[in-house]
Parts: sequence; C-alpha cells; structure tokens
Amino acid sequence: MYATGLLVVCFLQLLDGSEGLIADCNVDNILCTNPSPPKLDVYYSGQQIACNTLLHIGDVTSVPRIEFKQGREGESYVLVFADPDAPYPCASSDGSNYLHYAAVVKQTNGVLKPSQELVHYRGPHPPRGTHRYQFYVFRWTSNQRPVLHNSDRSRGHFQLNRFKTDNHLNEPVAVFQVKVPHT
Repeated sequence: MYATGLLVVCFLQLLDGSEGLIADCNVDNILCTNPSPPKLDVYYSGQQIACNTLLHIGDVTSVPRIEFKQGREGESYVLVFADPDAPYPCASSDGSNYLHYAAVVKQTNGVLKPSQELVHYRGPHPPRGTHRYQFYVFRWTSNQRPVLHNSDRSRGHFQLNRFKTDNHLNEPVAVFQVKVPHT
C-alpha cells in the first residue's frame, strides 16, 4: 500500500550539477511583505540591503549595522538572528532554528547596539541550498539576562517560541530577512 502525501521539491538540480534556489517550497516569506511589524534597516559592509535580498556568504561575515527608526532612544530590545531552514530548506522540522546571534541591544541614535551579547555572531554559511536568515527584535524591559537554552557551542535546535515564552515576550516589534545560497 502506498502512502499519500504532498511531495515538496526543495532544490533544483541544475544541468551543471550545482544547487539552485528554493523551488516549490511552502516557505514563509511574509516577513518582508507584511506591513506590520515595522521593518529594520540592515547594512552589511556599509551597504543598506532590502528585505529578502540574496547575499553571498562573503557579504555576511560581520555583524551588520541595524537601524530601528521606530524604536525609542535608550530603550532596550532583544535581537535574535536565526536560520529557520537548518539543516536544509524544506526539511521536516520540529520548528527549530539555528541560532546565529542573540543580544540585548539598546537604541542609540537610531542604531541597535549590543549591550549584552548572549550568543556571538556567526555569519550565515548554509551547507546546501538557499537559506532564509531572519532578524527578530523584541522589546526588553527586564534588568535580568534573558533565558536562552543555547550558547556559542550549542546553536542548533533554537526554539523561537520557547524563547518568547520563557522570557515573557510579546510579538516582535521589528523583523527582517535575508537569503544566502550555498556556494
């Protein structure tokens, strides 16, 4: 007996044998098209990029400059940068992400600057396919260190919803997404 189901094709195998972009995946790209919450202004290597921009691994090796013009001067936030496509796009997943960066940041002259790094920045480096990398900014009113079950040595299986629940966070006040292909 054959099981029925939906076959999702996630990669295009190009004639030259290289992997193509995500194709026919039911992936969530509304972070960049939903008018609320407000978006961030993200700069890699001094260049502002648009939400959903396709970047190369070499472009994302350093922490980007992040501006949040709707934020309040001196206010604290928690910034999370995660890959929902780990280990590869369209993988059956438990909803976990690979955590690339987490910090308590403070709004200073329109720029989010880290005041407490929770997990140091590790630039995107997808093992195959094209991955989405998502920034989430949450209001942070506590003087305590956020509860985080991940570390520099344990970045996999980051649960964004658990992080929100453990830290009594509301929905993000700002989001952003970039895409990076394996090269």
